[in-house]
Amino acid sequence: MLGNSSAAKTPCLPKSNQLNTVGPRQLNGVATIKLVTKRKDIHLTSTTKALPCFVIHTDGACSGNPGPGGWGAVVNKIEGEATVDRVELSAGEAATTNNQMELTAVISALTHVAERPDFETATPIIVKSDSQYVVDGFNKWRHGWRKRGWRTADKSPVKNLELWKALELVASTLAVTFEWVRGHNGDPENEAADALAVAAIPAIR
Repeated sequence: MLGNSSAAKTPCLPKSNQLNTVGPRQLNGVATIKLVTKRKDIHLTSTTKALPCFVIHTDGACSGNPGPGGWGAVVNKIEGEATVDRVELSAGEAATTNNQMELTAVISALTHVAERPDFETATPIIVKSDSQYVVDGFNKWRHGWRKRGWRTADKSPVKNLELWKALELVASTLAVTFEWVRGHNGDPENEAADALAVAAIPAIR
């Protein structure tokens, strides 16, 4: 049963270092907590009425790097402490890199969520990735890259620019936060995303 999934224990809130909490307070008889992420463009409001959220685990894999690669994503819709829907996504490419697959996994998963008929724009989304390149790139580096005309601190062109721009575009209208998780450390959904990514590689050889 979905409600007994390990993902059901995943809270519909980012880690404490991703947000500030203001509240709780009463609004029309319902206790609310206002959550303000460190991203100034996002404001999340959580209520005690089992606010739904989406928790996404992503991973990328590549044989050769560069070489044939695959990506995987596990999308869980959570209401309260229950997982009410779980979707696995994956695909592969004949010539790619590991970082490209990591980015593609996130872009594809966010696009899937945004296009769901049960999705509302204000619904919180938490992306969990074991790629520091993806998480730090989104949370920290991309702002500086953009200010420098999409160049790194040493003035080199940003690699995978089209993918970074695609990620910014799909995330721009979403209440999304990114969290790093240690790979191969016992997180079932991280392991599932990894298995999907690896399994997608032979399919396109």
